[in-house]
Amino acid sequence: MSHDQSQNAQGDSGDHGNDSQGPSDDALGMNAGPQGLGVGLLLGGLDDRVEADADRTLQFTIAGGTVTAIQVTDGSQTFSPHIPSDATFTVGTGTVTETLAGVHSTTTIDYAAEASNPAVYQVASVTEAVNSPTTLTGDGGGRGFAFTVSGNTVTAEQFTTSEGGHSHSEAVPIPPDAMFTVGTGVITETFAQGDGLETLTFVQPSGQTLYALASDQTTFVPLGSAATALDVEPQERAAFTFSTGGSVTAAEQVNADGTTSSIALGGHVSFAQIGSGLVEETTNHGSHTSFEVFATGPGGGGIYTAIAHGEGSVDVAGLQTQLAELPSWVTNLI
Repeated sequence: MSHDQSQNAQGDSGDHGNDSQGPSDDALGMNAGPQGLGVGLLLGGLDDRVEADADRTLQFTIAGGTVTAIQVTDGSQTFSPHIPSDATFTVGTGTVTETLAGVHSTTTIDYAAEASNPAVYQVASVTEAVNSPTTLTGDGGGRGFAFTVSGNTVTAEQFTTSEGGHSHSEAVPIPPDAMFTVGTGVITETFAQGDGLETLTFVQPSGQTLYALASDQTTFVPLGSAATALDVEPQERAAFTFSTGGSVTAAEQVNADGTTSSIALGGHVSFAQIGSGLVEETTNHGSHTSFEVFATGPGGGGIYTAIAHGEGSVDVAGLQTQLAELPSWVTNLI
């Protein structure tokens, strides 16, 4: 069964391109819009080494405390990407940090050594921070975010633009698993997506009424030895009815507005519980079989969120290990 979900309003983590000219000079706060994560965040100047992927590993040549060469292995392919002249490295015990300082934003990539082979590294996190966050466009207009806050909880988010005395606002859908922290002039939004935990930091510059997106950080969950990769899709949700024996007797797609649409069982689609709070959807098309796994937590209200997909069998234990790497509030909400 195919769930035709609308694109997540937070988008994906950026376009990582294949050139190596350093990070884009477009400050993510100035490119912000409700249909993109970091909502407009581009890492177009970074090459494929920044992609978090179980099949993509890195090895560093280090001389005098700095990195002089990088070798990337991606499946059966190995290549040596160009290191930008403005890249700086900090080498620690089992860690390497790469910093690329752009005119408008600074990108930081943290690499962590694998426990089973300390000479091999994976991307642990990617952060892009705006050097001088602002909601002013320089032509008398503005672009930024407005939040509706009740107590310490954000109940609504808008992206607002203004020009020539006219303003326009659009609602920014909040991911169901999002957690907000509200401070004085600072709001952070954190949610699970894909194989990582995304944190957006918004600041309210002095004298400005809107908030600017100041930074976007993704911390990746290591795959380890798991055969099934975590891939959280917060906007793809479902609800299930179970028999006393635990079989799935009914399934519904949960839409973004909270309404539901019935999913027909039987034929080429089936559902089954595969663990505590886990339901597997199996789809058969001739000789081709694929799966999607949904999970729910005690705070999810019985709503299940898609957390993995693929072919073959599900590595339940490996998937549960990856889920355990997420903060408990995330697994409570999905």
